[in-house]
Amino acid sequence: MQPIIWSPQQLRLTVFPDKLFDLPEPGWWVKLLGEPPEERKVKSKELSQVEQGGFRKGKLMLNITAARIDWTYTAPISDEMEIDMSMGMPTLGSFESALDDFRSIVGRWLTEMCPAIARMAFGAILLYPAENHEKGYELLGKYLPEMRVDPQGSSDLLYQINRPRVSKTGISELRINRLSKWGVLKAQVHLFSAGKGVIKDLGAFATRLELDINTNQDFGGELPQEKLNLLFEELIDLGREIGVKGDIA
Repeated sequence: MQPIIWSPQQLRLTVFPDKLFDLPEPGWWVKLLGEPPEERKVKSKELSQVEQGGFRKGKLMLNITAARIDWTYTAPISDEMEIDMSMGMPTLGSFESALDDFRSIVGRWLTEMCPAIARMAFGAILLYPAENHEKGYELLGKYLPEMRVDPQGSSDLLYQINRPRVSKTGISELRINRLSKWGVLKAQVHLFSAGKGVIKDLGAFATRLELDINTNQDFGGELPQEKLNLLFEELIDLGREIGVKGDIA
């Protein structure tokens, strides 16, 4: 099967602190990006903090709670951003280019600032343009060899599966969940006028692949700090493999 070039709508790094985490003083964002975030919200009672701002071809967000930290790079719908609308839907351009931009921030954060963590996840929402519904389902059939996909006689397909593997980082007894979700997306926008909502079709379709590549929750203890970047790269590679080869064990 000839590999296709996916375009990401979103890339994500999630970590789960080994212990409940106190919100840090403002600083991660400024140290990594060289300027304050465009928006910052702190909810003291909920122990949560959100910072976000424009970044390269999209928007970067840092969401911190006592039990979870997320870095998310997303393609927003905004005329002020340089957005790839070649498929009728906003994306961050090519997967590898967007990934390089994302790595430039989260790679440094993992090395220099990340607290002690027990779990890590790499997430992505990837799109590939399709001429129509049938072409999108034909591509699904190629990437899902265990399924019989009928492009003409079926719709609303959502296929989800986890195929775990043992980590190759040398971290003892660490297993990695390879969760993938597959479907075909039809581009629509919601318009509001005079208090009424109208859904408008944009005439665009895309095959959609959502990845959640994460370390197993049964792993006991703290992930070695010196291997966090290596582990992150392994999660990315496992996600990339799914994007190239489809649903394989």
